[in-house]
Amino acid sequence: LSLAQNMAQQPPFAVSYAVNSSPSDLLTLSRGFTAVTQQAVTNTFAVDRFYRTPYAGTWNITIQHEFGQGFFAEVGYLGTKGTRLDVRTQPNQLPPGDTNSSATSVANATGFVYDTPVGNSTFNALQLRAVRRFHRSLSFNLYYQFAKSLDDTAALGGVGNTVVQNWLDISADRGLSSFDVRHEFQGSFNWTSPIAGPRSRIAADSKSGRLLKDWQFTGALTAQTGNPLTARVLSTTEELAQTGGAGSQRAEATGLPIDSGAGFFNAGAFTSPPNGAFGNAGRNAIPGPGIFSLNLAVARSFTLSEASRRRLEFRIESNNLLNHVNYTSLYTVVNSTSYGLPSAAGSMRSLNAVVRFRF
Repeated sequence: LSLAQNMAQQPPFAVSYAVNSSPSDLLTLSRGFTAVTQQAVTNTFAVDRFYRTPYAGTWNITIQHEFGQGFFAEVGYLGTKGTRLDVRTQPNQLPPGDTNSSATSVANATGFVYDTPVGNSTFNALQLRAVRRFHRSLSFNLYYQFAKSLDDTAALGGVGNTVVQNWLDISADRGLSSFDVRHEFQGSFNWTSPIAGPRSRIAADSKSGRLLKDWQFTGALTAQTGNPLTARVLSTTEELAQTGGAGSQRAEATGLPIDSGAGFFNAGAFTSPPNGAFGNAGRNAIPGPGIFSLNLAVARSFTLSEASRRRLEFRIESNNLLNHVNYTSLYTVVNSTSYGLPSAAGSMRSLNAVVRFRF
């Protein structure tokens, strides 16, 4: 669908012109579609004429064990291999550092994206899970994944028309996938007051029973490492015109470690590449900021009528209870004044109160 839409929104399937009207040359319906001489090739998207459908193969193995009293655990491995994935290149791009638009392969044309299915990807993950089904007022679900995803197609999980840096060297773009998360932990629990239950030693109609029964606590914890980011450099106006502003030119690696320094990463690990050369920094080489979020909820219900099953429920929910700042992205353009600073953050703490009448 994406390929069809991109092709259909350009010549010869769609052509757009701007025709101005003036008092001396009024625009009328009969002259509204006057032919306009086209000075440049305006197509912005092309597809390999021998395009073949991408596919992925997946394999997994999982071992489960039941421990009794509602407990069970499992360990598993998941692998995925993507083949013939879409790789988007810029065959008509300017050489690095060149500002002369006539230096392109097609001098009278702007840059266009060329989609060809030559990419590959690999994903491997170790998955651990521990579960307790609801038993004696408590249930929980704990999940951990240790994974790594690699690919050579910047468009996989990327944003917009993400193209490779050098269309003549696609292998240089092999790196961590844009959606790679190395460590991921998710946990949730549900605890219900055992008062007035089968094993309770406190009578439901006693003073303590009326105070402590019908309470419920639920929670969820998410903690994971961030998605990787790419160190880039700002291009010239001519280069941006040729690449559609995709910003695919990478920075130059200085050899310093990336994961050191006072900021989110070592800003000194990257610099602008030499004039006339592509940057040699790896794609998605910067570890992105991680995520930590704790959600909790407490609820209490009151039985108004046993016969009609009328109940009144009060519930207070909190998202990001600790109000932890979760930065979701960083500025990674080395020749920008914002280089190394956070560019976006997740939601702050929020509290919701809910009253529900059941009948």
